[in-house]
Amino acid sequence: MAAAAAALNTSRLSHRAGALLSPVEGVTVNIVGDGFTAARMTDAEGNAADVVITAPDCALSLEAENTTRCPYAVCSLTVAKTGFRPVRIQGIQIFAGQVTLAQPEMIPKTEEDRDVVNPPIVIPEHSLFTGDGGSGSKTKMLLCTVKDDLHDIGKNIVRSMLEAAGFEVIDLGIDVPAEKVVETVKAENIKIVALSGVLTLAIDSMKKTVDALKAAGLNDVKVIIGGAPVSEEAMKITGADEWAHSPQKTVSVCQEWSKAG
Repeated sequence: MAAAAAALNTSRLSHRAGALLSPVEGVTVNIVGDGFTAARMTDAEGNAADVVITAPDCALSLEAENTTRCPYAVCSLTVAKTGFRPVRIQGIQIFAGQVTLAQPEMIPKTEEDRDVVNPPIVIPEHSLFTGDGGSGSKTKMLLCTVKDDLHDIGKNIVRSMLEAAGFEVIDLGIDVPAEKVVETVKAENIKIVALSGVLTLAIDSMKKTVDALKAAGLNDVKVIIGGAPVSEEAMKITGADEWAHSPQKTVSVCQEWSKAG
């Protein structure tokens, strides 16, 4: 089967200011794939020109007996600009005849790390083609910053990484009361909840949320807590199932829970 053209679109790169998304101009976009590299720069609207990529014939994805030939091209994308954390998305799948969107959210550096050289935020590969005839599936989960905490930068990073890893993330935002979490878990039949917080008082709100889930009889729901004040001790206090200090660990734990069913 012949290869065909496809495209990678990196338009509307933006950063979040409260509930609003604002475009970011002057972001350097670097794309690396099998045998090619490309570079782009975003304009005032946060848009960058499409990158044309050669991909396998899309008919491969329709062959039920195909278990060895990957039906898409793969590339990685890195975006960077002074004043923002660099972001790298690994293993982007590019299908022939399709325009694939890659729109990482730009995370501004804080005053504390403005002069620090940060490693890029890495959004890991999500494999749609396993090589054994199987494919990935989306697990629905809930994410929020708990009651009385208004911080969302860390939560937004985690959301981006979870979505890139194949999760369907219901993000309730910031300052979310326990009752809202319970209501959403019931309505959406969610089995994984990730609670975020930066303030010390967030531990108490996390405990109230875990207690509310258990009081509602949702004992099969797995809860992971994350943020600056969390620790193994905080996990024990809140009654959560796991804790994480990094987005990478959060994704890894949620993937394990998803596979376990």
